Amino acid sequence: MSRLFNRKYDLTIIPPDSTEGKVIKDLRIVFKVTKSIISTPNLCEITLYGINDNTAALLEKKYTNIILNAGYESKVRLIYKGQIKNTFISKMGTEHTATIHCGDGEAAWESAIFNKTIASNVTIKSAIKDIVATFSNVAQEASKVIEGDTSALDSITDRLEPQTLIGSSKDILDKMAKDYGFEWSIQDSEVVILNEEQTLADTQAILIRADTGMIGSPTVTEIGADVVTLLNPDALPNKLIKIESASQDIAIQNAALRPIRRSKAEGLYKILEVVFSGDSRGDMWQSQIKGRLVNG
Repeated sequence: MSRLFNRKYDLTIIPPDSTEGKVIKDLRIVFKVTKSIISTPNLCEITLYGINDNTAALLEKKYTNIILNAGYESKVRLIYKGQIKNTFISKMGTEHTATIHCGDGEAAWESAIFNKTIASNVTIKSAIKDIVATFSNVAQEASKVIEGDTSALDSITDRLEPQTLIGSSKDILDKMAKDYGFEWSIQDSEVVILNEEQTLADTQAILIRADTGMIGSPTVTEIGADVVTLLNPDALPNKLIKIESASQDIAIQNAALRPIRRSKAEGLYKILEVVFSGDSRGDMWQSQIKGRLVNG
């Protein structure tokens, strides 16, 4: 593997009415990015130190687009793409400190509406794709959400009864996910729809062990395992990881009273959640991963 040294990041700020933005690389940044397979927007909190008046003004605009790449010199990749929800700015002298809170696909998730009469003989797959298409109807071009990996729909061959569907696109998708057994989420402005054990297509399992950046030992949970690594931008929700570890902890409530089927963390896992935490001038630069055992 490539050596993990020399931490790097770049942050692009794109106003809601533009496709071009300002790039920040050298200021101190502290961030916490939480990405999961649930349907509510992935969250990000970023604190920037030493910004000027112009940058502060950009960050105060709701739905300003934020693109954060982070990692090491050998691997700096996208870890978050979303829109600003709230910004808090403090000033000392001529410099500002800004703390911003973002949601992935926030504008589209909040505003997308589906209003259509479904004719007879329409497949569920076709109807869901029409709902997903409404997420690209937001006014700001850079805030549009498009269709990503929706391979879970390939196995759904049922057809809908004639009906009129009206309402929030996210609420209709939530109900269909419950009815037809799939999981949907917005990942870096793409709608992803997969079955419980499916992982993103055309991706190999990410190997996690001591010499690839694992910190400490993994923790066995009731559904899989949790593990902490040096910041790894490849470890994203719906991807597959392979844990190799000589030791592990058990972290199941009342474990002594419950039948535990596993005592080791080695195995393949689907990433359910990852939290990227970083401080460009501090010690924190890591990924906390929650995984669900695959074919367990």
